[in-house]
Amino acid sequence: MGGREGTASHDVCVVVVSHNDKHRLGSALAGVLDNGGWLDLEAVVVDNGSDGSAEYVEDNFVGVRTIRCPNRGLGHANNRALETADARYVLFLSPHAEILEGSLAELVAALDRRPEVALAAVKQLRDDGS
Repeated sequence: MGGREGTASHDVCVVVVSHNDKHRLGSALAGVLDNGGWLDLEAVVVDNGSDGSAEYVEDNFVGVRTIRCPNRGLGHANNRALETADARYVLFLSPHAEILEGSLAELVAALDRRPEVALAAVKQLRDDGS
């Protein structure tokens, strides 16, 4: 992984682990790809199940990489993707989540202004805004 030193190819690598969540990947990936703003994004889906998530992504999302791995848990799957990430920042995104317009670019801008920060969590909202 390139890190924050400027040697990375992308701004953010978005990692989504799918364990039989193929039906959720469309909105999660569309939110990332449609709302990345000025960011140079890398997206990786780890197929950690048996529902055809990798094939679905390969058929429907040009440029999104897939990794297939045996189901050894979420951490194992995230680590498989992290080993391949080439970005200044990595976002581990649940397939249940969606990125709202501007929120990811705003987070990256905030992290760029504060190089002493190594980890950030984001505010999560329900559909009703609560």
